[in-house]
Amino acid sequence: MNQPEHARGSRLPLYAVLVIVLLACLWIGWSDVDLAMSQDEIRESIRSTIRRLLQIGIQFVIPAAILLFFVKEALRWLRSRGSSP
Repeated sequence: MNQPEHARGSRLPLYAVLVIVLLACLWIGWSDVDLAMSQDEIRESIRSTIRRLLQIGIQFVIPAAILLFFVKEALRWLRSRGSSP
């Protein structure tokens, strides 16, 4: 479905606003980044990220997956009980 030429031209203000918002987000998000970090800071950052990911996995993801498995098994068992004579 082709848009008329006048409809395409009206999107220019939207594009301008989106470019301004993008530039503002990049400026705000990267203004406090120090690219000249020491190797110790980088190593510690990597270690803490790995620790955090492991903690989230052990604390939330693995228990949620196990609970989901048991819920599916329970639903399968209930369906099989309901369909048997």
